[in-house]
Amino acid sequence: MIMVDIETLGVRPDSCILSIGAVRFSETEILDRFYVNVDAKTCKAVGLTIDPDTVAWWEKQPKAVRDSLLVDKKPLTEALRSFRMWIGSEKPPIWANGPDFDLVILSTAFDRIGQKPPWSFRQYRCYRTLTKMVDVPRPEVTGLNHNALDDAELQARHLIQILGS
Repeated sequence: MIMVDIETLGVRPDSCILSIGAVRFSETEILDRFYVNVDAKTCKAVGLTIDPDTVAWWEKQPKAVRDSLLVDKKPLTEALRSFRMWIGSEKPPIWANGPDFDLVILSTAFDRIGQKPPWSFRQYRCYRTLTKMVDVPRPEVTGLNHNALDDAELQARHLIQILGS
């Protein structure tokens, strides 16, 4: 299974992506991690959009979170190619805290660079829905809120707890 989280400059399906975080996990443990920061200029170059309200929201976030998005930014094409390679051809379930956000934005980005996403809509799994259906406390927060990898890992650790309950 894979848990995905992204950070963006908007909430529309065609929003610029700032970072992609993901973890591969089993029913008992985190197995592997993926993280990449994305150069928003390269997102804009393929027609992805920036929402001024989201930019204003980011300006209110802690400096450590904002600074983490500036480290080793990759062009969108390179970031998505790396993500595709990390996912591989296995086609596992792809979890997100609302696949109608993270996975739709990623799918739009893949489309804008002329590629199909490395998953089918049949693989989408909704972490948000599951957490509303069961009452298992979330694990302790580690890392930074609004860091795509830290958020993906926290969600996966919670899902592992849910699956084990």
